[in-house]
Amino acid sequence: MKEEKITIKGARTHNLKNISVDIPINKITTLYGPSGSGKSSLAFGTLYQESKRRLINSFPTDIKFFWDIPQTVEVDSISPVLPAWGLPQMNPVKGSRPTIADLTNLTERIQRFFFTLGKNCCPRHQQPYETTDVTALLKEKIKTHSGEMIHILIRKEDYERIFPGFYPARSFGPTHRPFCLEDPWWEIIRLKKGKEKSLEKMMRENLPLRNVAHFKIISQKVTDFFYTPRKKCPECGGVENVAIKNFMMLSPYHGVGACKECDGHGALLVYDRDKLVKYPERSIEEGAVSLLDFKYFRHHRKALAQAFKHSGLSTKKAFNDLPEKKWEILYEGQGKYPGFNKCFKYLESKKYKKNIRIFSRKLKKEIPCQHCQSTRLSLSVWHIRIPLGGKSVAYGDIYKKNIKETLLLFNQMRINPKRNEWKNFHSFIRDLVETLNICSHLGLDHIPLTKKVRELSPSEYQRALLVKFLSYKGSGALFIFDEPTAVLSPKEENLVLKSLTKLREQKNTVLLVSHSPSVIAKSDHVIEMGPSCGAKGGKVIYSGLPKKMPVATRGPRIRKGQEWRQAISVIGAYDGSSQGTYSYRIPTGGISLVQGESKINKRAIVAELLSSFFKGMPLETLPVKSIKSPREFQKVVSLSSALMPITSRASVGTTLGLMGYLRKHYADLPASKAMNLAEGHFSPHSSLGQCASCKGRGIVEVEMNFLENIYLTCDDCEGMKIKPLYALIRDGPLTYHKAVEMPVADAFGQVTKTPKVSRTLHYLKVLNLDYVGLDRPLSSLSGGERQRLQLLCEIQSALRESLLLLEHISFGLSPTELIPMMELIGHIRDEGNTVVIIDEHPLLRTYAQHRITL
Repeated sequence: MKEEKITIKGARTHNLKNISVDIPINKITTLYGPSGSGKSSLAFGTLYQESKRRLINSFPTDIKFFWDIPQTVEVDSISPVLPAWGLPQMNPVKGSRPTIADLTNLTERIQRFFFTLGKNCCPRHQQPYETTDVTALLKEKIKTHSGEMIHILIRKEDYERIFPGFYPARSFGPTHRPFCLEDPWWEIIRLKKGKEKSLEKMMRENLPLRNVAHFKIISQKVTDFFYTPRKKCPECGGVENVAIKNFMMLSPYHGVGACKECDGHGALLVYDRDKLVKYPERSIEEGAVSLLDFKYFRHHRKALAQAFKHSGLSTKKAFNDLPEKKWEILYEGQGKYPGFNKCFKYLESKKYKKNIRIFSRKLKKEIPCQHCQSTRLSLSVWHIRIPLGGKSVAYGDIYKKNIKETLLLFNQMRINPKRNEWKNFHSFIRDLVETLNICSHLGLDHIPLTKKVRELSPSEYQRALLVKFLSYKGSGALFIFDEPTAVLSPKEENLVLKSLTKLREQKNTVLLVSHSPSVIAKSDHVIEMGPSCGAKGGKVIYSGLPKKMPVATRGPRIRKGQEWRQAISVIGAYDGSSQGTYSYRIPTGGISLVQGESKINKRAIVAELLSSFFKGMPLETLPVKSIKSPREFQKVVSLSSALMPITSRASVGTTLGLMGYLRKHYADLPASKAMNLAEGHFSPHSSLGQCASCKGRGIVEVEMNFLENIYLTCDDCEGMKIKPLYALIRDGPLTYHKAVEMPVADAFGQVTKTPKVSRTLHYLKVLNLDYVGLDRPLSSLSGGERQRLQLLCEIQSALRESLLLLEHISFGLSPTELIPMMELIGHIRDEGNTVVIIDEHPLLRTYAQHRITL
């Protein structure tokens, strides 16, 4: 490649200030700086999006129709634009089919391996199916005839196809007679009993006869012989259902390989009783049966009450207190009440309507498919087997293992390739084992191969995607990673850095967004963004070789505790991931820090366990021996590492609940009262105020038939989303539109503040988020900004005597930003709350009063 650097000129995505910067090619470059300073805007919003846009635009029009083409990047030029792979901060997968084996490319490799080296076996006897020889079968059939002369015939159409231009000596129609052109059966051979060698010679010389499905054998009797060219079990004679002709037939995405019960999903959707009867503590008259709240079924409420009365069941008692007979009436119906089953049929018949599909899906739950044992595979391909150590391994059984067990299996194949045909696949097994080893090193070895991608935590999803990228064997690509070492221990972080170095040695370019001092120090090139966040950021402060990172100025230490006399005691918490049990103590009224290897599911054995226990779940239903607590908590707040889901219309103001206060303030102004305006007139989501042209979006999308769609600022509202008449109403010099666009702290200067608003504004300042505007879309926030915003949503109400379980609060934050967050958590602790933090960041050890290492 001639160019030695990627040159970016005039980047203006989000808050970037028309910056120009160079990124070395075939090097590791790290972007760092405060959260919201423009790192992700440069890496993903500019470089990755432009690469993706050009890739999709290279597709034919009929393929592009199914893709969401990214908008044109706000940049003057990027040269060269490399093919890019991007690792985002959150798990975007919503589909129910993909598994972690699919994501890491293990599924296809295992399919190829079993197709090439495996043999389809009988489910009962585990013996490979063997090809049946039509000649041998014909000879066996001939032995059942007592005549001296045997005649074998085939259909006229088969004869003309195999022997074109020739006619036989005899044929069979009404009778067996000399050849008649009209007869449907023509003779291919006649032989004396005991002279079967002539039959073998003829079948050997005329191979197409082996594919004939129907023969007639005539001696003293007429017998039909049907032949199916399928393989059979040598023991029981069972026929192979499907001939496996290519490796794709082993896929759960293929009609042959997919389980017939669950269609290759590994799970079934069934209507959930708890969702059909959402309020069991209520009576029938009080609306216990939530299904009948649907507008199409409301008229059945009266009929249901009559059916219950007719059966002697009370309609005034709590549903929970009624006998089991209630379920039979609910499902089967009685009298004029049709029953749930007929309601389900109605919903299924109307699934072409989007609202019906959404409603129906909300009533269902997923249960594992028992037919395929959640492997997604049909029985037609399940029993393809490979010999190993005197035993055989079935293809379907592979998918019942986790990554660690799969690694042990293929390691055994690699180090002991006794079978000659395996020697040619030694490098193939080595590559597969290498991928499994990367999974193991990144703490994924406890995850089953069939675990759904959508069920992975953001951390697990990132590491699984990282495995896929680190297994890449090509060159000349650009890899963009967002916090690839977040939530990893120092040992695991070093393993990731070694893998990134390997990508660089393959002549690939690696661009990282990271706050880790180790990652920054070991990079070939660094770019510091800043100087601050939001509108005060978006500039390149430094670009060059790594320099010594200044140590973050530490704020006042949080008060340390003395002897912790009261603590939550947990004994024997079982972790299904690491197959271990753990015991720990959490001091009440203090800040505890939980750390450990990523393969240990710390969230499950700490956050989820304690949250379930303090919310009233019986101890015997939890995976723990005992939990003892010296106090009860008024509230339990559990903040996971998963970033909050967002929509295209979600904004900072609506998420924090501040927008309503501002709208009320402007609706109470004299000018608004004179126009008889309500709060809805200032909302882009209300028909009262939203711009009719853009429906409150502020932009208009122009669809192009053969080009990418164009997005233009709405001419009617000029991007203000609501009607200009309302958007320009003033409170002194400040219009409503300007108020929602400016920093939150300035927008509320003249607004009467409730205690909740004052507390939220104070937290925004402490967390360094007061620079964002109320109308700022959540999609434009960085991962660190969204993480802090999510924390604020959880704690913005006054907390007393509560338990806070916080996971990975350092994700996306620089050390200087982590300090005020910990000071805020210290303030929360001082209000009489107990805080548990699950995080690997070393700076948190300074502030924790108690450490738990799992």
